[in-house]
Amino acid sequence: MSIINTDIISAANDVFWQDSSTVTNGLEKRPVLVLLGEADRKPELETQLVRMLDACKLQPADYNIIYLAEGQLVSWNHLRTAVDPYVILLFGLVPAQLGVAVMLRFLLPNRFNDTVWVPLPTVEMFAPQPDLKRRMWTEALKPVFEMEKFGSIKCPGNQ
Repeated sequence: MSIINTDIISAANDVFWQDSSTVTNGLEKRPVLVLLGEADRKPELETQLVRMLDACKLQPADYNIIYLAEGQLVSWNHLRTAVDPYVILLFGLVPAQLGVAVMLRFLLPNRFNDTVWVPLPTVEMFAPQPDLKRRMWTEALKPVFEMEKFGSIKCPGNQ
């Protein structure tokens, strides 16, 4: 079924109005949503990711992790309703994959739709680069998680 099919908006965008609950099945509402590409789903990279989240003083009850296949589109509206994040960490993904047409500053926190979006490189890209890792921490993650410039994002039970 084609919902919209024009020269400006193709039928490929219909996915943003379809049920995408398979992506969020079993997930609870948590303040941080970590979105990564399927290429980052390797044991050594997952270990690196967990270390980074630990450095942000996040507990597993504070975040949901979702891996998206290359080119997979998921509705931001569905994600927002299903997991209700306040902070979104986009590792190597672009907002357009979520049906969001917004330009975000890379490696910096961005406010959009009552949420803090942080576009970051893939875990595979930053893992071997200490300078990139340091910049990611000081400019993107530290202001959000340690300095709490955007407010506290912790789950009430984990403070």
